[in-house]
Formats: sequence, C-alpha cells, structure tokens
Amino acid sequence: MTRSGSTKAVDASHGLNRLPKAQETRLARILGNKDLAQYGGRFMLLSDAQSLLTQLEEYAAWAESEMTRA
Repeated sequence: MTRSGSTKAVDASHGLNRLPKAQETRLARILGNKDLAQYGGRFMLLSDAQSLLTQLEEYAAWAESEMTRA
C-alpha cells in the first residue's frame, strides 16, 4: 500500500474527513521515513530519529484518543 493509500485507509476507517490534515501529514512523514529505511538502506542522524519518534508518539496519542471516542 502506498503512503497516500495508507493515509486514505486511516481516514476511511475513522469516517470521512475525520483524519485532521496535521495527522495525515504526520503519518505520511512517518511512513515515508519507514520506506526510506526499509528500502533505501540509508542512515539517519540521531536527531532525525528522535524527531521521528516524537512525531510517532504524537500520532499514537492522537490515534488512541480517537479510539476511545468511537
């Protein structure tokens, strides 16, 4: 599944237009880095990895809050 397909699937699973643009952008950035690491074999600076982890934690917190609303 492509990055845009993944964000659309998340959006659809939450109901139409319930995935805020900021979260969609965050998820696309996380998945983009995952693809680079998995298929590109590139190294990441520690500061970039820490930033990515922070974004992942923020996305996870949002997703968990949405799940309790459902």
